[in-house]
Amino acid sequence: MFNTCIYSSIVFLINAIIAYIYKYNTFSILLLLLTISSIYHHSKYTVYSNFYDKIVIFFVISYGLNIFIKKCLKYKLKNKIIYKIIPILTIIVNSLFYFYGYKYNKYCFDEKYGYYFHSLLHIFSSICINSIIIM
Repeated sequence: MFNTCIYSSIVFLINAIIAYIYKYNTFSILLLLLTISSIYHHSKYTVYSNFYDKIVIFFVISYGLNIFIKKCLKYKLKNKIIYKIIPILTIIVNSLFYFYGYKYNKYCFDEKYGYYFHSLLHIFSSICINSIIIM
């Protein structure tokens, strides 16, 4: 079966470049590692590639959340509100795709369409990351 997740993982490279342009060098390196781990994991699907990918995902989420909270505290609520809404909405959609899908074997865990939903998860994550960086 054609695995779209390998190709959708490349969007994280765009995030890494944007983070570098905005002088978030550590975040840029983490996003580059995410690109590599995601492409590797979706091409091999081993226990080790999954573990490595999850570790990198954890660090990207933690670092991104840290940036998001600092920026939310820095700006008044009415300033740049769209950049605050986009990450929250994409996190909700991604949680639905992944966690609800895991529990009920739907979305990312569907046998027929799982790759497509997981690719959407990559794209929504990329939108979330870019909105946090640009915020």
